[in-house]
Amino acid sequence: AAEEPFGTTSLCAETDCMCDAGSRSSWGTRKRTFCCHHFGMGCPADGSISPLQRVGRLVSELQGCATQCELDGVTAHCTERVLYAAKNRFAFDPNKCQSAHTLVQGLCPF
Repeated sequence: AAEEPFGTTSLCAETDCMCDAGSRSSWGTRKRTFCCHHFGMGCPADGSISPLQRVGRLVSELQGCATQCELDGVTAHCTERVLYAAKNRFAFDPNKCQSAHTLVQGLCPF
């Protein structure tokens, strides 16, 4: 039987990478490729598919801010990335924590 491009039949939208995230083994080739490219999720360990530039690669199970994300060759917890951005990039922003969180959310899926 041929593999369905977006995996097994699901109530999830074909490009909704958070829906059914716990059952990535059922994702079809196109969904795995899409989610890896755009959200760093479901990327194969062999590196045959990689996230697009400036998209972090999820390297641990989703655990909120404890999720590890690889970006530009550096693996760190999302919490560490938020704190670093708040201190360094948004030091003079009165909403530095929110700004840093928004930035990291755009780079790493968690």
